Amino acid sequence: MFLNNKKSKKILFVFFVIIIASFVISGCDNAKDAMDQASEVAKKTADKAGEMAKDAAEKAGETAKDAAEKVSETAEKVADKATETAGDVAKKVTDVVAGNNLVGVWTGKLDSRVTTLSITKQDGNNFEGKITINYRTPINQDVKGSYNEETKTITMADQLHSRFKGKYSGKLSDDGKTFSGTFTTLVDKKNFNFSLHKK
Repeated sequence: MFLNNKKSKKILFVFFVIIIASFVISGCDNAKDAMDQASEVAKKTADKAGEMAKDAAEKAGETAKDAAEKVSETAEKVADKATETAGDVAKKVTDVVAGNNLVGVWTGKLDSRVTTLSITKQDGNNFEGKITINYRTPINQDVKGSYNEETKTITMADQLHSRFKGKYSGKLSDDGKTFSGTFTTLVDKKNFNFSLHKK
């Protein structure tokens, strides 16, 4: 009886140990599952936060890049426009000379007197013609002149002998339509302003 009792206790102890172990193992599995789930949630949250941070950084980078590109494009357009404008002005003046466009009738005033310059011939940058200045006794002169592309100036000189003989020095306007400057007499070095516009 004693032995049986002892054996029964032993079996009962082993049985309890098995039950407790199964509970512990089951609890460990549950705890492991819970930890795995928590780890997965944390990983997903971290990944999401990383993606959001990356998106925000890329967005900020794109915005800064777009702004820089717009500023660069605007600066290029302004520079191009300025270059075109300067080029257009130079081309207009050059075209006037190269296309024999100095030839024609120019009217205006010299020393506040009605004046007419008729350029009858042009060969490259050189030209010749006649000028009439309407003083009480009109002055009629043959003239020869030239255009300087670098300085954009026109110089011209009377050809006929006269006490009023002189030289003309002035500039051509950007549109090639106005020639204005100063007339200087050779004898007494008097200066008179003039402005002539091509018809």
